[in-house]
Amino acid sequence: MPPKRRRGHESPAKDVERKKNSHRAKEDNIIRFRFDNISQLTDDRVESPPKNIGGFNWYLFAEVEESDEDSYKREVLNVGLCVDELDDFDWFCVLTTNAKLISPKDDADSAHKRSTARLGSDHLSSCVALNMDWKYVLKSDKVKHMDFFSPSNISDVILIVEGEKLHVNKQILAHHSSFFETLFFGSFKESNQSEIKLEDVTVEDMVALLNVVYSSDHLRLDTVESVLKLADRFDMKLVLSTVDNYLIGEDRMDTLKQVFMADKYKLPFTLDASLKRFTSRGMIRLLKEMEEFESLSDAIKEELLHLAITLPS
Repeated sequence: MPPKRRRGHESPAKDVERKKNSHRAKEDNIIRFRFDNISQLTDDRVESPPKNIGGFNWYLFAEVEESDEDSYKREVLNVGLCVDELDDFDWFCVLTTNAKLISPKDDADSAHKRSTARLGSDHLSSCVALNMDWKYVLKSDKVKHMDFFSPSNISDVILIVEGEKLHVNKQILAHHSSFFETLFFGSFKESNQSEIKLEDVTVEDMVALLNVVYSSDHLRLDTVESVLKLADRFDMKLVLSTVDNYLIGEDRMDTLKQVFMADKYKLPFTLDASLKRFTSRGMIRLLKEMEEFESLSDAIKEELLHLAITLPS
């Protein structure tokens, strides 16, 4: 006689079907579109083809306008989501908008912005938009990095890495890192030292991390892995979150590699975005054949199992 299931517990088949439907419903409520040649926008507004969600037509848009915020005029890029007028209905929804601006020039950084907002019939506008400062993304010069090899008017301690002296600010590092907070302001002897030696880190990787700590605009694809490794080592949750948001729309990195990184460093947005790029069971099979597969958490392996059921072979 088969054992009885406790009331309120789903059978494995129903649980798989429920998760399958949930994944499908989530995808049905996502609009993706790539606007090309944004730098050529003038007074025109460009829109994506409409997508019907909930019986209504939604579309993405991009436009350039002048803003006089902060008492000076500047040109900003608005990227957002709109719905056709619904004057005859009382309605509201919560929208999460992700926008990434990528320069075609190899030596320029990208810009990324994310926002969640409420939109409804009680609002004056049927759109939600993100304002992006975009000029620096289109220029040929790289964003200027901090010079940590020379003293500045805010540096108050020196980190010695591979024999090099990096001049940093205690408060800035302590704000981002519990490790440095304890090191600088705890009861350790280092709290009274003007120079502190760090082991097992290269000067290049440390400078890449410091640049992100001082300004998230300096995060680059070629330094992401080293920044993640050190941010995890020094318990820099804000930096980990910055990288998570940066990687959401990053399509230049291998999807399988993103899964491993997102799982290892607990990057929920990156993990969700990378799993949505799986288009066949073949991709999951490739993942399982990799040596690193065994290092994935049980939760991710279970998620991949459920995902495999929903994908074509």
